[in-house]
Amino acid sequence: MQFDKEKGWFFNQHSCFLLQYHLVLVTKYRHPVLTGKVKDFVYSYLQEKMKLAGLNILEMNGEPDHIHSTSCLKLHPVSIWPKW
Repeated sequence: MQFDKEKGWFFNQHSCFLLQYHLVLVTKYRHPVLTGKVKDFVYSYLQEKMKLAGLNILEMNGEPDHIHSTSCLKLHPVSIWPKW
């Protein structure tokens, strides 16, 4: 697997790809609790856990009742064929 710095894509002999995931994390019953110190703690905790998981966070923001995070994974796409 190789990386094209100009386009930002990964490629191999037969394909090119860039996998990005948009995660939305919502508080229970959409209670607006993500403010002040709680918001700071949750954001830093998520950033730490995503970094440990090998996720490159492209963007993270939200509202008092939810968080949006767009992440990029350096993984090769795999097709899973059903067992017949």
